Amino acid sequence: MAGQRYTRELLEAAVRKAETWDEAVRLCGGEPTSGSRRYLRKKAAEAGIDTSHLREGGVRHTEETLRAAVEASTSIKDVVRHLGISNVGGNQTHISRRIAALGIDTSHFTQPKRRPKGSLGSVLSLRSPDDGRIPGRRLSRELLRLGVPEACALCGCSEWHGDPVRLEVDHINGSGGTTARRTSACSAPTAIR
Repeated sequence: MAGQRYTRELLEAAVRKAETWDEAVRLCGGEPTSGSRRYLRKKAAEAGIDTSHLREGGVRHTEETLRAAVEASTSIKDVVRHLGISNVGGNQTHISRRIAALGIDTSHFTQPKRRPKGSLGSVLSLRSPDDGRIPGRRLSRELLRLGVPEACALCGCSEWHGDPVRLEVDHINGSGGTTARRTSACSAPTAIR
């Protein structure tokens, strides 16, 4: 978009056709970036063009899809699952805030049933992503309890400049959701991976 001049007619046509700022930038021949969106907003404002219908392109779930997902769900976790996004706390918090901001009724949601402590079995077992993540401290404590040496599995070091190395749980297969013993090891943060 740099150096390109926009006529009022081009801006009006792009803004009229587009639903998002990203679309408006593309219709003007540009690549959507924060700078190009800011520039287009400025030029449309200078030209007095109404852009009130344009929304940010980053919104993945429209009010309609959120309302449908909430209606078909009994919890925020369920809504996130219906939307097809990763069921982790940050996504649940984000979706929960969007639902509240839009004033969508959640009075039909039920309280989740609490699982008894330890009902999922060993910390080092294959689990569903819906079971949630296990903190690294718990994983490393369990590995050490099972006799895994308190040394890096990659480089063998247990000390750094005379101090014990703070080991991290390394998911050998690259999947942070897999905590089975055969796919977990302790490694030093400085080890080459």
